[in-house]
Amino acid sequence: MDNGYNVLAYDQRSSGENTAPYTTYGYWESRDLKDCLTYVNKLIGSDRNIVLWGASFGGGTVGNLLADTLANRRVKAVVMDCPIGGIRDMLRLSMEKMDLLLPVGYMLWCGNLMTKLKLGFNFDDTRVTKYAAKTNIPVLIFNSDGDTVTPAFIGQDIFDAVPHNDKAIYTAKESQHCRVRRDHTEDYISYLLKFI
Repeated sequence: MDNGYNVLAYDQRSSGENTAPYTTYGYWESRDLKDCLTYVNKLIGSDRNIVLWGASFGGGTVGNLLADTLANRRVKAVVMDCPIGGIRDMLRLSMEKMDLLLPVGYMLWCGNLMTKLKLGFNFDDTRVTKYAAKTNIPVLIFNSDGDTVTPAFIGQDIFDAVPHNDKAIYTAKESQHCRVRRDHTEDYISYLLKFI
């Protein structure tokens, strides 16, 4: 309960003790997060503030909830730490490093089709910028110019998509993926607390 905040943390799909067989890059996970938000909202009432924080896939999950009605009514701020921008970005960045026999565009097209058939959503449904463009929630993004998993352009694209001015972005120098808060702890905490 540092700085007066209580925390509800949970394991996302296919992470920690969550036994889901695969991740959906924030799509179905954002529905799980909404269940947590609904629970906390009922538990604490409307006179207390709620802040959502997520890193990497968790950042994508938070991002996929940005346009939600309850979130826009109840969430005081959103913090995304080295967020993914959606399935397409993550797969494209990975595939471009591989020696594939088929073109990346074709592989993405096939993956998009299979995702729709198997999981009920398509790659575009995980695109965080789509939801960021419809939010009124204050948004803080941490990223790094040294992150090769979610390069800084992803956080910048999300930041640029937010339609209001109650937003901020902190780009660290040379930190690896999700290491900003460890490499720049004092700045990270100060920036975070000042924003929320």
